[in-house]
This record gives sequence, structure tokens and C-alpha cells, in this order.
Amino acid sequence: MSRVMYDAIVPWWETVARGELPDDVAELGPADWEFAQLLAGMRKVVFSRSRPGALSGDLVAGLRALDGRIVLSAGPATLGPLLDADGLVDELLLAVHPVVLGEGPGLFDHATAGRALRLVESRPFDGGAVVLRYAAGTGSPR
Repeated sequence: MSRVMYDAIVPWWETVARGELPDDVAELGPADWEFAQLLAGMRKVVFSRSRPGALSGDLVAGLRALDGRIVLSAGPATLGPLLDADGLVDELLLAVHPVVLGEGPGLFDHATAGRALRLVESRPFDGGAVVLRYAAGTGSPR
């Protein structure tokens, strides 16, 4: 994820993973606590020119050089190039939250090639969020 997304997302969820309630919410549901534990156990990769220890330069080459699975990409600046790279993404999980921001980049703004996606699973949550799991195919959806 980008440095901005990392700084906005990870510390908040790390607070929850420690069993603490962040200052900006009154309560969290069981799915939130479960997600916090899952996220806490994931390796995080940050792409930034300014953050020490982060990967910078060619996003795709940097990821191909890592061992293991890359699990989370947050934000359109990283998602588009990852989907464009053949063989790098085999599965895509999209968490859709019941919020309309009205501005900012679109999820696939930085993708330059079409990609076929096949819905594998959908899971709704009590708060209105839905997680959609797709298998990423090769080639254009046309």
C-alpha cells in the first residue's frame, strides 16, 4: 500500500488488534475484532519515496522480488499496476463499505489494461459492508 494509506489504516487496526477501542468509534462488532487480528498477522509492504524501509521505484519488480504471498493492496495507485502485471495477482478481495466519498481517485484509475474477474465469493456484514472475492483471469474481459 502507499505510505498515505498505510499511515491511515494500519495504526488504527493495530490499536484494535491490541484489544483497545480507537478514540473515533463507540463500539466495534465481532467481525472488526476478527479482521484486526487477521491484519495484525499479515506482512505489510509499503511503497514510498519518503518512508524509511519502504519499497520504492518499480512497484511490480519490487513485489516480484519478495518471497511469499502479497495479501493486501489498498488504493488505486497500487492496485492498477498490480492488475496490469501478468501473473502477479491471482485473487482480488474488494471490501465495499456503505459510504460515498464523492471525490478522490477511482479504484481502477491507474490500470491500463482490461482484466477479466470471476466472482468466487461474496460475504455481507451486519454494518452493510460486503467483501467480494474474485479470481483474476488473464486477458481482456472483452
